[in-house]
Amino acid sequence: MFARMSARWAPLSMLLAIAFLIGNLEARSETVENVVRQSLFDAISGYEFPTDDSLTPIFKELGYSPKSPALWRSFPATRKLAALYGAAEAAVPGDGNRALAAVANKMSSRFDSLRNNRTVGDLMKAQDLSKPFKFSMDVPTTYASVPTETRGIIQTLSTYVEGGRLGGSYGILTRIFELDSLKAYSILADSNSVSEALMKGLGEVPQSEQTAKLKQLVTEAKAKYPPLAKAGAVTLFEASAQAKSPRLIDPDDEIVECMCGGRPIGEMPKSQCHVGMPCQ
Repeated sequence: MFARMSARWAPLSMLLAIAFLIGNLEARSETVENVVRQSLFDAISGYEFPTDDSLTPIFKELGYSPKSPALWRSFPATRKLAALYGAAEAAVPGDGNRALAAVANKMSSRFDSLRNNRTVGDLMKAQDLSKPFKFSMDVPTTYASVPTETRGIIQTLSTYVEGGRLGGSYGILTRIFELDSLKAYSILADSNSVSEALMKGLGEVPQSEQTAKLKQLVTEAKAKYPPLAKAGAVTLFEASAQAKSPRLIDPDDEIVECMCGGRPIGEMPKSQCHVGMPCQ
């Protein structure tokens, strides 16, 4: 009886094993793809984003020091500015915008055009920057705790800080990945690094469009930073994308059973089934 049961369940066991194997292969394929993409973002970040941290020295002048300096260094500029705003606002309601105005005022000595930005310029004029600041480090900054108009100021300042030729992280997310501004802000304000933010942003792009968006990013990045074309991560991505591109077949090219002598050798487009094709 046991033998009959084993025979009965053998096909099911085989199907389960095959399904498990396919699942593992798909998971491995997805993992490899993610590694390739992460490496690509890391390579582009090395060119697009400055290695020097221009915000932290300004924050320290205002009396703000991050809790975890090592982790802090990799944060996108958006997250750093949002954290400063939240800490100032938690200490003294209304001081969040004043802290941002103070940062903008110090940055304007480096970026003359910042004073010409109407929104930022109006903010600086409306704030008393002579008083010292207090910061509460115990209240986390959330997406909802930052008003919409303040998010715009934070994003403007972060664009100046990053200053890349591709428009910085915000520019990549909104212009190339075509995310709306609020989604881009929420991703940047909650990511530990720019590369992580770009991975999250790509995840918001429809699956069918992701490879095309990455190709656009690579094309623009290579045009702005020519040495990037030789980066291993870029060549690896391009090879991977090429391998996944479907071969184009003329829709009018009839699929036929191709023969070698009297032996069928498989179905293929008629244009590829040549008379006298050698047998293999």
